[in-house]
Amino acid sequence: MASKSVRPGSGIRNIKAQEFVSLGAYGITSDRKMVLVSCAHGLVYFRGGQGVKGDSIVRDRAPVEKQVLSEFKRSSLTGEEFTIKGVKLSSLRISGIGDNLPAVLKPPAEAVRGARVMKSGAVTGVTSGQVTKSSCEVKVRYSDGQTAKLVDQIRTTKMAEHGDSGSLLLSSDSFEPLGLLVAGNNSSTYFCKITHVVAQLNVLGVYCPLSLPLESPPSLRHLANLLIWDGLYMQRNNLTAKDPEEILADLGVSYISQTQEGKWSVSYRGTFVVSVPFVESDLGNVVADKHNKAVGVIVSGNEECCIAIPMEKLLRAFTLSLL
Repeated sequence: MASKSVRPGSGIRNIKAQEFVSLGAYGITSDRKMVLVSCAHGLVYFRGGQGVKGDSIVRDRAPVEKQVLSEFKRSSLTGEEFTIKGVKLSSLRISGIGDNLPAVLKPPAEAVRGARVMKSGAVTGVTSGQVTKSSCEVKVRYSDGQTAKLVDQIRTTKMAEHGDSGSLLLSSDSFEPLGLLVAGNNSSTYFCKITHVVAQLNVLGVYCPLSLPLESPPSLRHLANLLIWDGLYMQRNNLTAKDPEEILADLGVSYISQTQEGKWSVSYRGTFVVSVPFVESDLGNVVADKHNKAVGVIVSGNEECCIAIPMEKLLRAFTLSLL
């Protein structure tokens, strides 16, 4: 029986272990493989045993997919010059954090003392805190009896309980990845810097919520969810200080309004036509040319054709790159 994907923030464990940890995030390796990112204790090292390559990782006795499930749709439909061929990934969004924003791959960022941060864990859920040290040492004793001295760790105010280990630490405003929860006590929580994690795992980055301007109107959030599919893009810049109107202009939006029924009406400049009948599920789908190069994103259409904006507009507006 096929198993379901698990969202970051959920509890996972080695099938041999009794105690669970938290799934921090999904990441992409340099050779484009999807991986789970969490902590070693509970998955590799645990009370009464040690994990080996090939062990099953489980949640609630159900296997966890090693790769996020993919849904291919309309990959065989071809227009005169273009092919619609998107891939939509599920379960990349971190539970309780930026649920209403697309999941994009992000490179590691550095924690700054005093910064407001948050995490989503299997025990305490979403909690917020503050960075009290951007680099420190801590001695820890794990449930299997092993002890370790951890160096160059991030220390925050208390944000977690036992079972939250592995949670991803993010900046509260821009959702940049900062660290992975590895230890804690009655007053503080400690995170391994995500820069160390991605270097050791040969990972390009981890999936986090899209960064948008702090004062983004509902219209911009609507367009972000409409046009940016989870899993397809990497975002390299923090957009919290960017003017929302500048993003709309980069997208070529000339008009956007919401009706009393809650539906959105949007007009774009600089679109092109794909000679394939439009269906609602095509919104945000990638359009490729005859050389298989991504050239656009579908924004609307009718029973005769799809309407797309150039890919470069979407990438520029949200500082994205295609994976």
